[in-house]
Amino acid sequence: MDVLLLQSHIHHFTIRVLAIPENVNLKFSLNFSAQEITDLLRLGIRTGEDSKAWVTLPATGLPAYWTPPAMTGQNTGDASAAR
Repeated sequence: MDVLLLQSHIHHFTIRVLAIPENVNLKFSLNFSAQEITDLLRLGIRTGEDSKAWVTLPATGLPAYWTPPAMTGQNTGDASAAR
């Protein structure tokens, strides 16, 4: 998740997540039968339709350990001019 958060700050996009509601009692096996997959898909669709179920991860700034890369070379202008 740290990498995703870092990328969201670098590229300026928002992360919104959705989880299975705590009040849902799931009884799935590790075999993932067709019925289990269908039930899980339907639950995801129903949950995702509720705009209040989505959580926007807080934009708290870049992690303290991340340092922007140093600028190297010179700005030579518009790359399309070289064509």
